[in-house]
Amino acid sequence: MVNDASSRTLRTTRHEAPTAAGGERVSDDTDAVDARTRASQSRLAEEAIDAALAGEGGAVALFGEAGIGKSWLLDHLVEASMQRGRVVLCMRPDSFERIPYAAFHQALLGSSDQLGHDEAREELLGALTFEQGGNVESVQRAAVRFFAAVSRRRPVIVAVDDLPLVDDDTIALLAVLVRRVGGHPLLVVGTCRGRRADQTGSFADLLDNLDHRELLTAIEVGPLGRSDLAELVSSLTGMAPAPALLDTLTSLTGGNPFFAREAILGWMEADALVTANGTCRLQDGRVGLADDRRSALLRRIFDGGDPGSVEMARAVAALGSLRTDRLVLAAELAGLEPAEAATGVDALVSRGLLRRSQDEVYVFSHELVRAALYDSIAPGRRWEWHRRVIEWLGNAPVTPATILEVATHASATAAPGDEVALEALIRAADVTSHAAPRSAIPWYEQALSIMPEDDERRTGVLVRLTRSQFLAAMPDGVVATGGDALKRMPVGPERKRLVALVAEALSEAGDNERALEVLERETDATAGSLRLQALRAHLLVAHGRLDEAAPAAAAAEALMASGSAAEQVLALVHLGHRLCLLNHYGDMALVLDDLRRAAEQAPFSAQLTARANVAYLLAICGETKEGERAIEEARELLGRSGWMLFRAELMLAEMLHAYYVGDWAGALALADDIVGEDAATGVGRSAAMRAVQADILANRGRWTDARRAVAPHGGLQSSDAFLLWAAAGIELLTGTTEPAREALERALTSEPVPRSRHVLSNRLADVELAEGRPDAAAELVVDLVRGGSVDADPGIMIEARRIYGTATGDGAMVEAAATEADEHGLVLLQGKCRVALGELGVEPQRYLTEAFVLFRRLGADPWRRRCATELRRLGLKVPRAWRPRPVTLTDAEIQVARLVQNGSRNREIAAALSISVKTVEAYLTRIYNKTGTTSRLELARLLDSGHLH
Repeated sequence: MVNDASSRTLRTTRHEAPTAAGGERVSDDTDAVDARTRASQSRLAEEAIDAALAGEGGAVALFGEAGIGKSWLLDHLVEASMQRGRVVLCMRPDSFERIPYAAFHQALLGSSDQLGHDEAREELLGALTFEQGGNVESVQRAAVRFFAAVSRRRPVIVAVDDLPLVDDDTIALLAVLVRRVGGHPLLVVGTCRGRRADQTGSFADLLDNLDHRELLTAIEVGPLGRSDLAELVSSLTGMAPAPALLDTLTSLTGGNPFFAREAILGWMEADALVTANGTCRLQDGRVGLADDRRSALLRRIFDGGDPGSVEMARAVAALGSLRTDRLVLAAELAGLEPAEAATGVDALVSRGLLRRSQDEVYVFSHELVRAALYDSIAPGRRWEWHRRVIEWLGNAPVTPATILEVATHASATAAPGDEVALEALIRAADVTSHAAPRSAIPWYEQALSIMPEDDERRTGVLVRLTRSQFLAAMPDGVVATGGDALKRMPVGPERKRLVALVAEALSEAGDNERALEVLERETDATAGSLRLQALRAHLLVAHGRLDEAAPAAAAAEALMASGSAAEQVLALVHLGHRLCLLNHYGDMALVLDDLRRAAEQAPFSAQLTARANVAYLLAICGETKEGERAIEEARELLGRSGWMLFRAELMLAEMLHAYYVGDWAGALALADDIVGEDAATGVGRSAAMRAVQADILANRGRWTDARRAVAPHGGLQSSDAFLLWAAAGIELLTGTTEPAREALERALTSEPVPRSRHVLSNRLADVELAEGRPDAAAELVVDLVRGGSVDADPGIMIEARRIYGTATGDGAMVEAAATEADEHGLVLLQGKCRVALGELGVEPQRYLTEAFVLFRRLGADPWRRRCATELRRLGLKVPRAWRPRPVTLTDAEIQVARLVQNGSRNREIAAALSISVKTVEAYLTRIYNKTGTTSRLELARLLDSGHLH
């Protein structure tokens, strides 16, 4: 599929030693020059790598213009890391080839000296070839398994020269891998042409994702200064440059070392330098370079070269690279005899324009060289050359690699109605769609762009594009493309599958109304489909259409036995969500048992679907013990697979679990991760995340941040309830209950789904208590407390019993609620029940003290102060305030701590102090250890108290 090996290091081209103006040969000491001129950036990058490998891994990205020295710096970092015993895999993506995972495959093939040939490596090599039957799951599972095994022994670095050229599927794989660790974290170190702000597409999404989670260190590699340029001139010529020469060199190259070196060598070869008194200067009128850098580079490449080498350079640029078995083809393109072509290649190698890799493939020493040469080919000739390559490859053995190579050349010449290009593009997309769906998408899209509207193949291509977008977690694309395909597709099994993809993508994006419209419009497809009937039942409940949901659920249950294990899993997931919204906790638990059993017989993807959703549903219901086990099971399975499709659900489950058990710092950190996920997050999940985030902040007294988290409201009824619940909680804690009352009463009159109604009723009852109307509070929760047909989850039931017991003065009921909160580990409810008991006069010293200590640990200051106030009112002893011993921080640690106190995030601190984010993290770890604090909030409060010196 791909080339069979890659270089161990990523080195820039070393030119032959040039001749100085005086005729003497001088040594090429440019590496030494680079080492001196890039010393500060090397130290910064090495520091970032050390910090990342000591922490959570992530990425170090070296940004800068072409030729600025990024590749040299990366090479230096690779060599330094290998000398320190780290595993380094070096990837060289190609701007011309579009073969997914090709650079990854090459890096593995070239790693045998570091890794040997174990089973995990061979499994990953096989998965990356995406032969028929391969899929994203097998690729990511094999990659996670391989890197987990390797990183257990040594730190692992994936070095990538020109990261933005990596295909989208490799980008997605890297995003998975930096979150999956063995004994050591995994780090991606790569170069990126241009500035951080200029990056686009999947690569930009990856950067944003890593940056949001503070796993990215961005280093701008700048131009050489005047003294550095002077040293470069001296190293190449053996003489110091005259000031005027430096002025010219700076003006023409902007300090870019690649162009500067090319300019100096060009002047030397043209005898344009003269010496006087140990210095060199340019002869008058012999600048020899145009202002345009690309023109200057082309002149440097072509001047003095024989026509054969020039034409061979262009031919290799059109091919992208030159395998030895393609020499005859390259010769035909260049119009040369094979012997002349071989001589031309040798000349290009001797001039440093081509280099030969371990597998006898010739590649350009710098992407800038290939791009400049390719652009210099006349458009008509370029088209002819690509078509000749396609014809030549038509006689080669058919493999995934040749199919993709043909498509690459066809893509460069594709035009509307071009049948050759159309067939090549579709074939390439089909080959990659299962294992590398992100790479397949542009093939399909380009094929559709040149395909006639009435082409009978159009529907099939649209369907396959929709599936690729679904696998790539792109719900917006699924909706748009799938909708277009549905307009063209006849009734049948294929239409049912497409309807399911589109409806589930709409649900994933939070648009239940449109999802229901699709299902109701597609009645023929929905009627006999287990999966679609269950989805319809789920969506009808979420949209508040409860009467219609019951028949749909019954229809799904009647079809259950006829469905495959995978279909049963998907149906049971939707039925479980329906019962959760209905607040039928006992029935939901039974469905989850059925879901686990069905998953045992289902394919891997269905197993992952089942476990992620079981974890989510248990977490949202506050079932912490069983939920924790489910989260661990889902996390383990997701870790083995590396799949992205269900990561958001699992992260939200983890956040909800952390919230309930009192790990509020962990919950807030997960909220940041959920926001930063590059996979699309539905409105419902986002609303739940924001609501929990706001409730934590409110209970900690951070009113402004809490209000920011819940605004604006919007979306589905069920997700509105989350946000309204949180917003009302803020007003309740701040004493502004009237707005909360009005909003809650208005929401309850709109007949929300049962779960939302119970959550909001509990909150309104708390408002009634705060306003001194206990009878009204009791009336709101009496149905929950007395049971009957209500079968709510533990969290809702405990809250209702606390409120009812408080309103009626029934201390025994509140004690029972406290015991149940203890059993389930619902920490905030544990504290609230104890406050209620103390205020009812039930063992106030015991319960208020326990609540005080619990709220102090949570950082819930409004509640802690309430406990202290009540203890003082009753004349009881208030626990002593926690006073940390005075500690001494270094000047650097004080700087970091003060910025934390001011509310700065890690990346803002890094920018302010000109250090890396990883260094900030290292400082914070030391500060936390010294001060005994565990969070930014605790540290800020400690600074406010004046106990740091």
